[in-house]
Amino acid sequence: MRNIIRKIFRNWWKSKTQLFNAMLVAVGLIEANTGEFRSLVGDDNYGFFIVAIGVLGWYLRTVTTKSMEDK
Repeated sequence: MRNIIRKIFRNWWKSKTQLFNAMLVAVGLIEANTGEFRSLVGDDNYGFFIVAIGVLGWYLRTVTTKSMEDK
């Protein structure tokens, strides 16, 4: 497990998937701490936005981890 984590974080900026995943995690952390995106996306779309952040983050972490395990 430790080797997988090292492989993921060693060159994370070279992979578009891992870079997008890092940005998605950052957006999720900002939203969890401040709630600033509610005013940007509107109250009607806010629930969809939060679910999309979670689902995309889960999917990208799964894809990234599987690709690192295969190498």
